[in-house]
Amino acid sequence: MPLPLQITPLGPRHKPIAALTLLSAIFMIIGCSDEPSQSGTTTSSGSGGAGGGGGSGGAGAGPHSLRVAQYNIYFLDTSKLTGAGPQIEAAVQVVTRFNPDVLAVNEFQYDVEGTPPPPGTINGSGLNGARLMDRLNAVTQGAPYTHHLITFGNSGVSWSGYDGATDDPYFSEAGEGSTPGMFNYAIISRYPILADQARLIVDVPWLALEGHSGDALALATGITVPEDYPLFAKGLLIVPIQVGDHVLHVIANHPFPPIAHVVRPYRHHDEILGMKLLLDGNLPGVDPLPPDARFVIAGDLNVDPDDGDALPGTIDLLFDHPLVIPSQPADGYGSVGHTPEQNTQASACPSSSAPDPSTENQFQLDYLMPSTSIGEPLGTGMFFPDPTSTDWALACEASDHMLLWADLPW
Repeated sequence: MPLPLQITPLGPRHKPIAALTLLSAIFMIIGCSDEPSQSGTTTSSGSGGAGGGGGSGGAGAGPHSLRVAQYNIYFLDTSKLTGAGPQIEAAVQVVTRFNPDVLAVNEFQYDVEGTPPPPGTINGSGLNGARLMDRLNAVTQGAPYTHHLITFGNSGVSWSGYDGATDDPYFSEAGEGSTPGMFNYAIISRYPILADQARLIVDVPWLALEGHSGDALALATGITVPEDYPLFAKGLLIVPIQVGDHVLHVIANHPFPPIAHVVRPYRHHDEILGMKLLLDGNLPGVDPLPPDARFVIAGDLNVDPDDGDALPGTIDLLFDHPLVIPSQPADGYGSVGHTPEQNTQASACPSSSAPDPSTENQFQLDYLMPSTSIGEPLGTGMFFPDPTSTDWALACEASDHMLLWADLPW
């Protein structure tokens, strides 16, 4: 029988840097029509905090700043995207209020028609990215979105190497999910996504990682990671976006939280380690980023620096990296934990009843971290409203995670 998992409390939280940073991930295609969009152009502009970005989507000199947003929209599936429910309508209101130029979305369903595509598919036959883009364009006051990208990763996909006689049942799936395509990524952008250069990394073997925690898992639980079992539960996404004369590389990840199964804390830690190794140029079988690449790490990384069940030092693998600015906004109305003003998630949501968020768990799980080659953000923030305000009902209706934004110098 597996031994009980022992988790050591994490050390002190990294404090936010002045005028800190948030950034996000991206995926695209091009579009407009009665069916989800396939082509379009960008015009007008916008500015401000809750008013947002709104830069031109052409390939010229580019904006002076680029607004990027990260948003985990609670299980955004096809039925919500094609319906008129209150959650999707609230989420669209939140996004358009902050008017990002690039939006990275987690918990996005890849709409599978017939046989699922192979893990690692980018765009393919999926239409949900275009559906979200069209809903945003129907209400945005800024320039229209013209590019979108969605992915099909390991979530809900059976692992072909599983041996029921010797392997723990956890390893029967490459990534958890009740259906193939359940949890994936979407990127919505006003700027051209270089989709032919985008990469969704799904097949790096967990045990191929230098410094992996597979041995620690076996020692603590008696569970052995099978040879060639994939590291990334959903996939590590790298999406280049052409913004004026420069390319922004969005690095997106959404590991499963380090709870509910004894394997999860170790895989979760090593997914973050895999991101570090990508930045080092040492992720096995994966080409490194270009020298001096401008990148932003965006995603629900499911790790709070102080609270929760992640292995010690997990987020420090990125916070301490010399190429990363480890900034987070500290302007939210969270009320639980060591640094509540940095919380990005409230377990009382999503809900249409605007519950008191202090009655359930809250964590800092979502991140936007730009590269040092970009520099400190010009401004950052999150939409975690005062629970006594009318905005709280909107935020809590939309998702259990709060939208993060950052204005990057460009």
